[in-house]
Amino acid sequence: MDALFQKEFDDPEDLMLGILQQMLSTYQAPLDWLSDKIDEYEKEIFVNRHGKISVQALYFQKSKARISKKNTSAHAKRTESNPGK
Repeated sequence: MDALFQKEFDDPEDLMLGILQQMLSTYQAPLDWLSDKIDEYEKEIFVNRHGKISVQALYFQKSKARISKKNTSAHAKRTESNPGK
């Protein structure tokens, strides 16, 4: 976020694009974490097969992934429908 304060923008559109880029970048770490957790569960289920997996843990991971997907999809739709805003 500090980069936004240090950069000079030619017009308001460039500023808005910079803000949107910073906002979208905040989704990356949680999405990477969720992807890693899903990979762990899939490995446990399909490769190891001897471990016990909590159905509740799987449900919560799926819920987190669904919420993240909804948030990123909704944000993408808003930016597509208002490209100059």
